[in-house]
Amino acid sequence: MSASPRTIHQEVARALANRFDQLAAPDLKAVLDVEWRHLAADGEVVISALRPDVTVSRRSDLRGALYISAPPVLAVEVLSTGDASASIAKRPVST
Repeated sequence: MSASPRTIHQEVARALANRFDQLAAPDLKAVLDVEWRHLAADGEVVISALRPDVTVSRRSDLRGALYISAPPVLAVEVLSTGDASASIAKRPVST
């Protein structure tokens, strides 16, 4: 289990999510700390799971969901001064 982020980290993430909500199309929504699962073809086996600080997704992908499996429109990870460059380099990037 990871330590909780510092207050400033949470404030930055919330400010970004609020701004994305102000500027995004009506069918998009910014959410904090939602799990994004990459599922196998059977739709049940989790290949990987990420939890970006801010995720902008289609509202239809978020309704009642405990996690999202559709690729988000945007995923944001807020970096803190305590983030080790090695752990940042290990984070997968979707293309």
